[in-house]
Amino acid sequence: MTYRNNNIQALIRRVATDMVEETMKNEKIIESFRVQSEKTHFVPKQYRVMGGLLQSLNIRFGNFLELLLREIIISDPLVSIMDLSGKKAKLVLSSSSDQAIDRYISVRQQPNSAKDCGPEFETLIANIIVNENLQNQTILEQGKDIDCLFKTKHNKFVYVEVKYNDDHDTGKFVDIQRKIIKTYAGLVNKLRISNRNQLELYIWYFTPVKRWISPYLPEQNILRGSQLFERYFATKYEDIDFYLQNISDDPDMLKLFDELYRKIRHGRVINGRLVNLA
Repeated sequence: MTYRNNNIQALIRRVATDMVEETMKNEKIIESFRVQSEKTHFVPKQYRVMGGLLQSLNIRFGNFLELLLREIIISDPLVSIMDLSGKKAKLVLSSSSDQAIDRYISVRQQPNSAKDCGPEFETLIANIIVNENLQNQTILEQGKDIDCLFKTKHNKFVYVEVKYNDDHDTGKFVDIQRKIIKTYAGLVNKLRISNRNQLELYIWYFTPVKRWISPYLPEQNILRGSQLFERYFATKYEDIDFYLQNISDDPDMLKLFDELYRKIRHGRVINGRLVNLA
């Protein structure tokens, strides 16, 4: 296999390796054995443990994309990572903004709401900026996960919510949209934003396929596939996508999963310790 960007290859391998090695820690395997020991099943315990850990890695692919995007931004010459990026932060926002966001979400859920949410959304954003710059406001403190926050060479802040794809048939879709806008409001307050152009918000889907139209975010605030990279980064999305499509066949990655299999297949928990009986 020929790689087109060795730096991207090494970066992706490092992020993926760190995640797999975290899963391979003895304490995680021991805990999984404990959980499976309490269940009755014809599938051998070792294979249930292996399946559970593989499933956890599958579920955490979104976290992998967040970590990967962070590393890309750190190494990209066109942008700078912010300290809040990738962290759960306590953000302050006014109760006026909080209530306005809840009203906006409720209105957009109504069957007679306009198909294009753009005008209403821009009005909401303008009101948030006004509210967060007023004095003597009743304020609320909320914990928010900030997937990605960076600054461009032109001193524009960009807040990005990271998702693998826009399959929102999970029951959490509305909550995610609400969370994105409330996080934006908290960042307006935190970063002392006074102008609409100082802070952008997006939801970025790694996969480029458009499956749904959001009734809460305008299309210009939704980026798919290469769009985020083309707009802000020197790094090429095509290099990321190319390596991710082939990383499962990487010899080093195969060795890691072979080692995980051996630890579980031949492992037993004895007196609280993971012992290899091979």
